[in-house]
Amino acid sequence: MLGSSFYFYRRTKTRESFHLAGRGLNSWVAGFSASFSGMSGWMLIGYTGISYLLGPSIFWMMTSYLVGVTFGYTVYGSRLRNYSEILGAVTYPEFFARRVRDETNIIRLIGATATVFFMAVYVGSQYVSGAIALSPLLNISYNSAMILTFVGVTLYCLTGGLNAVAWLDYFRGIAIIIITIISAYMLLKLGGGWSASINKIGQISPNLVNVSMGGKVGAALIGAVLAQISLAGGTVGRPHDTIRFFAIDSSKEVPKARFIGVTSLAIPYFTCFMIGYLGRIFFPTLDKHEQIFPMLMQQVFHPFWSGLLLVGLVAFVMTTVDSQLLSAASSVAEDFYRPFFNPNASDQTLVMVSRIAVLLVSVVGLVFGMTTPDTMFWFTIYAGNGLACTFLSVLILSLYWKGLTKWGVAAGMVTGFLTTVIWYNMGWRIIMNEVIPGHVFSCLAAVIVSLITANSIKEHHAKISAEIELAKGLYSHDKFEHYYE
Repeated sequence: MLGSSFYFYRRTKTRESFHLAGRGLNSWVAGFSASFSGMSGWMLIGYTGISYLLGPSIFWMMTSYLVGVTFGYTVYGSRLRNYSEILGAVTYPEFFARRVRDETNIIRLIGATATVFFMAVYVGSQYVSGAIALSPLLNISYNSAMILTFVGVTLYCLTGGLNAVAWLDYFRGIAIIIITIISAYMLLKLGGGWSASINKIGQISPNLVNVSMGGKVGAALIGAVLAQISLAGGTVGRPHDTIRFFAIDSSKEVPKARFIGVTSLAIPYFTCFMIGYLGRIFFPTLDKHEQIFPMLMQQVFHPFWSGLLLVGLVAFVMTTVDSQLLSAASSVAEDFYRPFFNPNASDQTLVMVSRIAVLLVSVVGLVFGMTTPDTMFWFTIYAGNGLACTFLSVLILSLYWKGLTKWGVAAGMVTGFLTTVIWYNMGWRIIMNEVIPGHVFSCLAAVIVSLITANSIKEHHAKISAEIELAKGLYSHDKFEHYYE
C-alpha cells in the first residue's frame, strides 16, 4: 500500500491529478472506489454489531442502502461527470459556485466548512472502529489503539491523491470481499450449517429469525421499518463518494460503474451481516454488541485468520478515511486557501496545502474520536447524514433546474447543515432520524430563496440551460469545446 502511494506521489503534480486522478478512472476502479469509500470500518464494527442485535430485521436498512446508491448513479452520475468538466470544477463546492456564477465565494466557504466539519467527524468514527478492534486484540489501551490507527492512516493519506486512493480502494475492495465471504462461510460451518445455525439463534430469541424488528407489530413495526429505510438518505450526495463521478473517464462508463459498484457493495453487506448474525451462536449475550467482531477474532477464529481479518478491518478504515481526508483537504486548498488567500497559487502550492490539510483534518478527527459519547454505528450515521443533507438537494437542483441561484444554494446548504446538527444534538432522533427533515428543509430553502432572488441569475439562464442540455449526453470534452468558442 505504501509502495503504491509512493508510486502515485511521484506522478501527482497538478491540481486535477491530485484531486480527480486526471479524470481518467475506468468503470471498475470508479465503481469499487465509490462503494468502498463509503463502507468504512463501520461495516465490521457498527454494522456487524447491529446485525448481531437485530438479526434479519437489518435487511430493511441493507436494501434501502443499495437503493440509495443506485439512485445516485442513475439520477446524477452521468450529468455530474459532464457538467463538472464543462465548468472545470475539481471540488464539490467549486462545482456549485461555478454553476450559479457565485463571485462572492460564499458557497465555497459554506461548502468547505460543512465538508471539513462532517469529514472530521466521519474520520473520527473510523479511528473509533480501529480502536475497538485493536485494543483487545493487541492488549493495549483504547486511546493507544486509536493513536496507532491515526498514525498509520495519516502517513498513507499524505501521499498520492485520488489516483492512489481509487486504485488501492479497488484492490482492497477485492480483498475485503474475499475475506468476508470466507469468514461468513467459516462461521456457518462452525455453527453446523444453515439450518442448525438458524435453530440455535432461534432458541436464543425467536425475534432473531424474522424481520419483525424485535417482535414489533402494527404501527410500531411500520415506524421501525421506515426509520431503517430513511437511513438510505445519508448515502447519497456525499462529497467523498460523489467526487468519483467527476473523475470517471467518461459518462459512458457510469452505467457500467453502477452495476460494478452496487454489486461490490451488496456482497460485503450480506457477508458482514452473516458475521454479526452468526456471532450470536458463539456469544449469545454480549453487553456491547459492537464488540462481536473483535470477540470473534479473539476467541473463535484461528489466530492466523484473525490476522487477515484485522487486515480487512484496516482496509475498510483506509478505504473511507483516505477518501474523506482527500475530500476535506481539497476543499481547504481549493475552496478556502486559493479564493481567500492566494488566488494565483501554483498547482504545486495547492497540492502542498492539500497535504497539510490532510494532517490537520486527521488530527481533528482523532480528537472527535477520543471525545465522542456515541456508539460507532450512530457516530458514522450522523456524519453521513450531515454531508448528504448539506449537498444532495442543491446537487439535484443544480443539474435539473436552471432557476437555482447562488443564494438558493447557500440557503439550501446552510439549512441542511444546521438541521442535521441541531436535530442530532437536541436528541430528536428518537422521533425521526435527522436525514428526513434535513433533506426536506434543505430543498425547500433552496427553492424558496432561489425564487425570491431569481433576478440575480436571469442574465445567465440561456447559458445555464445550454450547459444542462450539454451535460445530459456529452461523453468527452472535445464535443463541447465549440460551445465556449
